[in-house]
Amino acid sequence: MEGRSHTFDIMKGVGIILMIVGHCSIHLLFVKIIYSFHMPLFFIISGFFYKPRPVVQQLKTDFKRLIIPYLFTCILLIICGFIKDLVQNTGFGNTKYYAIASLWGKAYSGSILLTDLPIIGTIWFLLALFWCRMYSSFIFKKQTNGIYIMLTAIIAISIDQFVLLPFGLHQGLYALLFYYAGYLANKHRILEKKIPVFIQFIMGAVWIYCILYSHIEMSLCSYGCYPIDILRAISGCYFIYVICKYINDKNLAVKNILILFGQLSLVILCFHSIDRTVIPDGIWKSAIREIFNLKTDITSHLSIIAVLLIIYRLIWAFAAVFFVPKITFCRRIFSIK
Repeated sequence: MEGRSHTFDIMKGVGIILMIVGHCSIHLLFVKIIYSFHMPLFFIISGFFYKPRPVVQQLKTDFKRLIIPYLFTCILLIICGFIKDLVQNTGFGNTKYYAIASLWGKAYSGSILLTDLPIIGTIWFLLALFWCRMYSSFIFKKQTNGIYIMLTAIIAISIDQFVLLPFGLHQGLYALLFYYAGYLANKHRILEKKIPVFIQFIMGAVWIYCILYSHIEMSLCSYGCYPIDILRAISGCYFIYVICKYINDKNLAVKNILILFGQLSLVILCFHSIDRTVIPDGIWKSAIREIFNLKTDITSHLSIIAVLLIIYRLIWAFAAVFFVPKITFCRRIFSIK
C-alpha cells in the first residue's frame, strides 16, 4: 500500500472539480468522459482505504462523517426553500419539497415504491457511500466476500427492473463493486506493481470504447452494460491515478489546490448541492444570456454559457473551501481536523 499519500487527495480534487464541470451544460463528449469515472473514483478510493472495524464502531464513524453532513445540508436546503417561499409568496411549496426530498433521499427521476417524490440532488452520494461502507463492513469479514458482492450486484440489477429503492440504497448496492475493486487494489498491492504495457493498452481501449458507446450515471443507477462499465470505470480511475501521481511527484503548480479540494471534497459536494438545487441551471443560463446580451439562438452560445457557469461554480467551491474551515461549528459537522 502506498499509504495515504497526497496522490489520493489530488485524485479526489480532480474528481470533485470534474463533478462541478459535468453539471455545467458542457459538450456531450466531455460529459461522457467525466461520467465514465468521476463518481466511481470516490467509491474506489474509499474501498482502497477500508479498515476492518466492529460494525457498531463503523456505524458511528460513518454516521458522523457522512450522515451528519447530509442532514446539515438538508437543513440548509429546507431553510433556503423557506426563504424562496417568502420571497416568491408561494406558500410552503419549496419548503415542503426540500423536506420530503431530505427524508427520502431520492437522487433520480422515477418512482420509489411506485411513488413520485422530489429529488435531493448531488448529496445522494453521502447516503450511497454510507450504505456501501456499512454493507462492506459485514461481508468483507467473510472468506467468500467476492461471491456476496456479486450476488448483491445481481439482486440490485434485478430489483431495478421493478422499483428504485429510497435513501441511496440502490446506488450504494450498485457501487459495491467499485468499492470492492479499491479494496482488492490495496489488498494485493496493485499500485506497487508495474502493470504490463499490453494490459494498460487493453484498459485504455476499454475505457475509450465505453466512453464512445456506453454510459454510466450512478445517481440514476443507469449503466450501458454494467460488467463492462465496471471495468471501464476502474480503467479510467487507474489512468487518473497515474496522472495524479505524476502531479504529486513533480510538484506541479496545481498540486496544492488539488490537494485542498480533495481534502475538502465533502464540503464542496454539499455546498455545490445547495447551489445547484436551490438555484437551478435554467435560472443561471437565463441570467447569463441577459447579462451578456446573448439574444440569438441559444445553441450558438452554449460553450460561452458553459464556461461562465463553470467559472461561477468554481468560485462558489473556492468560497466554501475558504470560509467553511474557519467556522468551528462547520469544522465539527464535516469532521475537519
